[in-house]
Amino acid sequence: VALLSLALGIGANTAVLGVMASIERDSLPMPDADRLVVLRSTSSESPAGRGVSAGDYLAWKERAQGFDAIELSLSGPRELGDEGEDTPAERTTGQAVSAGFFPLLGIEPVMGRLFTAEEARTSARVVILSHGLWQRRYGGDPSLVNRQVPVDAGRSTVIGIMAADYSYRNPRVDFWSPLHVPPSTPPGG
Repeated sequence: VALLSLALGIGANTAVLGVMASIERDSLPMPDADRLVVLRSTSSESPAGRGVSAGDYLAWKERAQGFDAIELSLSGPRELGDEGEDTPAERTTGQAVSAGFFPLLGIEPVMGRLFTAEEARTSARVVILSHGLWQRRYGGDPSLVNRQVPVDAGRSTVIGIMAADYSYRNPRVDFWSPLHVPPSTPPGG
């Protein structure tokens, strides 16, 4: 019994220290990262959790008093169109973010600028590229900012390039676009 208790205690201690080392090692490269939380909703049918509906986001943003800010992001598959022989179409991952998302994280692009509230409100066709996509697809061309690129069967203006070390929760995200949530969206919707 003593040996089993000792083994369980050492195992539990090692697991806790391993998790703490993982959190420290994977800490986010942004100011005040230790103050960030991710909110998810759950149901009794799926207690593992899921994303948050746009309506729930608006309700939380309006009513929550224990947070400095609440912002929303939605990742998913996106299409970059064909730009000629050297730049074929590709399916990638994009992330739509609310206007205050990057300011909340204390993140600025290394080139260009962030989305404005007006661009989010009007769902403007603008994008911020990851450093990796900028290098891989456009050869690191500094004149790409303010040019249009084919995104999702339309054209979007590149307004910024993120730093090489920026990644938030999904390192596969290649670009960001503004996310508008209409104020009339009901909770759960």
